[in-house]
Amino acid sequence: MTLRQIACLFAVDEQICLPIDDSSLPKQKNSFDTEEVEFKITPPVQAMSTEAFIESFNQRAEGGDYTAAHPLLAQVINARYISDVCVDGSAKWGEDRRVIHVDVAADNSKVPYLPGDSIGLCCPNPLYLAKLVLHRLSDTTDLTLDHTVTLSAETTTVGELLLFKYDLCSIPKKAAVLKLAQWCEDPAEALQLRHLCSKSETGKLLWAQFIEGQGVGMGELLCLLASCRPSLSQLCSCLALQMPRYYSIASSPLKTPGQLSFAFSVVHYSCRLALPQSIEATPPADILRYGVCTSYLEDLLTQFLSKPSHSARSGLEKVFVRLFHKPSISFRLPGSVTQPLILIGPGTGVAPFVGFLQHRERLECERRRSAGQQICTGMWRGCLELEESDLPCEGNVVETYIHSLAPGPVWLYFGCRGQEDFLYQQELGRWVGNDTLTQLRVAMSRVGPEKVYVTHKLREDSEKIGKLIVDEGAYVYVCGDGNRMAKDVQDAIRDIVGMRLKGDASEYVKDMRLRQRYLQDIWS
Repeated sequence: MTLRQIACLFAVDEQICLPIDDSSLPKQKNSFDTEEVEFKITPPVQAMSTEAFIESFNQRAEGGDYTAAHPLLAQVINARYISDVCVDGSAKWGEDRRVIHVDVAADNSKVPYLPGDSIGLCCPNPLYLAKLVLHRLSDTTDLTLDHTVTLSAETTTVGELLLFKYDLCSIPKKAAVLKLAQWCEDPAEALQLRHLCSKSETGKLLWAQFIEGQGVGMGELLCLLASCRPSLSQLCSCLALQMPRYYSIASSPLKTPGQLSFAFSVVHYSCRLALPQSIEATPPADILRYGVCTSYLEDLLTQFLSKPSHSARSGLEKVFVRLFHKPSISFRLPGSVTQPLILIGPGTGVAPFVGFLQHRERLECERRRSAGQQICTGMWRGCLELEESDLPCEGNVVETYIHSLAPGPVWLYFGCRGQEDFLYQQELGRWVGNDTLTQLRVAMSRVGPEKVYVTHKLREDSEKIGKLIVDEGAYVYVCGDGNRMAKDVQDAIRDIVGMRLKGDASEYVKDMRLRQRYLQDIWS
């Protein structure tokens, strides 16, 4: 619905036509990172070949340090659904949880990651929205997304600006929306925007319903304002930068050198207006929304997802994503393999633990190989072979001792709704079978008469978990939703430790955090 329609629905249409005091408007000063600078726009240059573009793109990073501003263009090797996908359309919007695992070629010299690290993905605004915005600009005569834009020493394209650099979809700041008012040719429309951004009760109501209730970003807002026609440079001066999306790495460089993996859930949700009971009107239909990054990725990976069999994938086009490495400060495996691990990861929170388990499996294979390998340390005069055991020295004793240490137990608590989204089921089963994973505890919230979460499974195992933490110095890792799950897990761990200590364990858990034995990788 338009701003005017919502104002009429809530009977404030007359109020938004009245003059408004500047004191009720947000301040403009220092609201934006980008000052309005006139761009130099020139016609498109001759297109590069794909190989030349990739080489040129990846050379932008200074010293090979890839960042959000200068990401790495990495080729996708494979992608697959790791949850059941509803193909008959019977699932309601947002209820069909589709989870995709992606393998990307990434040289370890360019992405020197370890298990527990993340990657930042730079995803674009929807192409249709960028084109709509382009046609709303005042300088759109023959302007295309391929036109070159020069700003200071930087040369890019209109498409790079409207797709990758600036955010057209997220909920904007009021100061940004207010800035659009100065480019409205219709004074009445400019006044409506001023009321929308004001601190008055009418302004708060309109903002909550028109912007937040419908999930309107700057791109759609510009298309809804018939008389607002800023130039490209003016629009960019009030747009926020496009933020990267972060995903935990679900692989180990020991298992797949030159490659990394990650997993994500495809986000679908709906927006609706919150009409009070006093308004006798039929509520508007829900607005169906897509997650910008996850929907882009699913569409980009269609050729892999539609052909699960590798034999059917010959002749596929090369697909690339823009990414950069985000090292973890503390969410890492402990230095010694003897420490017990308690891993708690509902949903896609299990992803970094896939990397952990790959890493531990490879380390154990190397330990067994080294322990069983006979090492020749040289030849003595007379051609007598010397074995390592013939040279008893401190270095050999330490090395032998390290290789003799067996890995500690690893417990994984995984949560899902049901069998349809039991992620990495085959891989986890294999790790249980070869003792990389000691215990796999799965909580399914929609199977059975009562909902079961990972906290229920933790409390069922309270005696064993308490012993692992208090007596054996286990490390606890939690990954996933930070809104509720992380707090519930911490409460459960505190209660379990308290039972073991026969007292309050708040200080003990606090000390675990300080010593980095209780680690979280959570998101909202």
